[in-house]
Amino acid sequence: VAKHMLLLAWADQAAKRHLEEGPDVSGPIPAAKRPRVSFQQQAAAEEKYCGWVRSYNPGKGFGFITPDSLPGDVYFKRDALPVEFQQIEMTGAPVRFSLAWTQDGKPQAYDLEM
Repeated sequence: VAKHMLLLAWADQAAKRHLEEGPDVSGPIPAAKRPRVSFQQQAAAEEKYCGWVRSYNPGKGFGFITPDSLPGDVYFKRDALPVEFQQIEMTGAPVRFSLAWTQDGKPQAYDLEM
């Protein structure tokens, strides 16, 4: 238990030192001080990926895409779809999309094109 308490105290001291002395170029920026980047800000640097809709529930407003060139499925929200496709079933439809990473490190599709 004391070992875990020591690690937590060290992390707090590192964050405090970062705030007092400014950023240290030799080490990583603490997670609390990383700038948050919105999906729209990432859009310019992101490439388009191709795949197909594995599942989509218009009632719940989310679905999953199986990309052609990426491992695993990618989550997407209703507002990432063009308006004319937001209320229809699209399972199996081919799509192009941009990819961004959420704050917890998971991939999420946005700017879907049918």
